[in-house]
Amino acid sequence: MTSATTEEYSAGNNDEEGERVALTPLSIEAADDHVVVHDETATPTRAQAVFAIIRRASTTRRCCLLLLLALCTTISFIVTHDLHTSIPRLFGIKKSALSIEPVCLSTELSHDEHTVSVDQMDLNRVATAFSKRLSSYAIQSTGFEWDERDAKTSKWRPQGVTTLHAGHHHYHHHQQQQPFEEESKSSDASLQHGERYVLTSWYERKEDGYAGRGARISFVNVTDMQQTNSYSYRHVLLVDSNFCTLPGIHVGGIEYQRELLHVVDSRKGMQSVIEFDVHNDLYELPQEMRDEMFGYRYVLVASASFHVPTKPSFISYDIDSDQFIVGTYTRCGNKVGIHVDSKNCYSQPNNKLVWFDKDNVSLDSPMPCGHYFSEMQGATSARVGKNTVIWVSSSYGGVGSSHLHMITTNILDSSACPDVDLSSSNSVATHRFLPGLEDLHIEQTGNGRYLWSLTEFGTRMVFATAINDLLVP
Repeated sequence: MTSATTEEYSAGNNDEEGERVALTPLSIEAADDHVVVHDETATPTRAQAVFAIIRRASTTRRCCLLLLLALCTTISFIVTHDLHTSIPRLFGIKKSALSIEPVCLSTELSHDEHTVSVDQMDLNRVATAFSKRLSSYAIQSTGFEWDERDAKTSKWRPQGVTTLHAGHHHYHHHQQQQPFEEESKSSDASLQHGERYVLTSWYERKEDGYAGRGARISFVNVTDMQQTNSYSYRHVLLVDSNFCTLPGIHVGGIEYQRELLHVVDSRKGMQSVIEFDVHNDLYELPQEMRDEMFGYRYVLVASASFHVPTKPSFISYDIDSDQFIVGTYTRCGNKVGIHVDSKNCYSQPNNKLVWFDKDNVSLDSPMPCGHYFSEMQGATSARVGKNTVIWVSSSYGGVGSSHLHMITTNILDSSACPDVDLSSSNSVATHRFLPGLEDLHIEQTGNGRYLWSLTEFGTRMVFATAINDLLVP
């Protein structure tokens, strides 16, 4: 069995290995073999004090106290299970600032001896497949839910999504410039070989003691999608070129294009996109080194980065115009509230999207396009007939509904921003989804195009919806 720290095997917080072991409380103060001797004269615990008060109360007061206790327990369960947070955090109350330092491997690894391909990884977790209606238009979506540990953990939160077809070069649809109605199975030769993966990004929650881990990518094998009830997957830790973790990175969006995984870095002073060569820089750690990386067996090493002209909260790719897209998340309102997409928020200066050629982008160019929606979590675009359609996901928190906006505009020109009027009901349609809708990604398949997304809160799901099904009147 893989060696790992006690922390990694604590109930509900297993980061990496999937073997069943005896679970111990998450603690750095007591040794594993510590025996607790109960002292009747010791100071009672909070729970003991509460039940002592209840026992001494009159029957009426006892009933009221029990009802209050049940209510508090229910609220606490909803906050931790569905919102994946704590009550203080829900109201914007943060713990004191933590010093976050990267965690690094102590020994340099040989590239030739320790790199593996994606399809050589040992996938040690299982996601459950589903097909159900998720939006306000009752559109059918297909996807999966995480295993119990990843579905419930508050230590990590899912953010970005993209797809990868292993074993061949990625397909560039822009060479054909065809609208959706003209697609055929022969238009995507890349899907005839290799395995198909969905990749998602997760960021660590420093408030929950995971400050040094940074971010991880889940590789989910969905090659037999539509033909199986489950998908195998594995978490891979992201590290920089020095094999150090990336603490504080939010990984709000990811996009696999041109043989590279692109990961946004919105940390202060960064404003960049980090590139990871999935096919050449995926390392399998020796058994004796895995404890240094929190029990992870695989790490993905960064190869390069480039700056973009706005804070990159998410990233995607327009297949038809051959351009990347990044955008900025901006909260409209106070910390305690729900997502409403108020028109009063449309004019915020940071509600920006940028379409760009990766070979011609910098901190100053091209100019961002705006204004778009507040609380944007993802955006992508593609040609549909004689128009371009822009999809924008927006959400905040785990209570209010999320929105998927569909904006119909002119065919994108690489030198100009799209002509967008958010107030026009003729050009903007909105789907309502479950809370916590995040990143967006368009996948080209032999059966057409699919829009991928995922949810951060509640029942965490990753799902694809046929583009043609989203084109409601």
